[in-house]
Amino acid sequence: MTANYVKAIPAINFDTADLTADLQLIGTLPVACYLLRFTNFCDNPIFISYDGVDIHESCLGADATNAFPIYAQSNSQKRDTAFFKAGTEIWVVGTAGVGFFMVSGYYQPQI
Repeated sequence: MTANYVKAIPAINFDTADLTADLQLIGTLPVACYLLRFTNFCDNPIFISYDGVDIHESCLGADATNAFPIYAQSNSQKRDTAFFKAGTEIWVVGTAGVGFFMVSGYYQPQI
């Protein structure tokens, strides 16, 4: 049975000094998440991929207002549920900078 509350996954943090011109895997989702949030604390934009091949998102340079959530549920049909599946890979590419990039996510646990 699904719980009627949500929990957060441990944040995925990446030092943006390690960014390169090639996509790099920075983590995988440990559970199926209904919401992902990207926050870029670096001066340079970061580009995000879920498959290590195509760019799917971008997150502009450092600014707390630059964080944005991606809701899986907003794309689901009525009575259906949609989640980013457990094991979804998060890849990044960009120009090295000073700061860090963070991915946070939220899920509804099973009880």
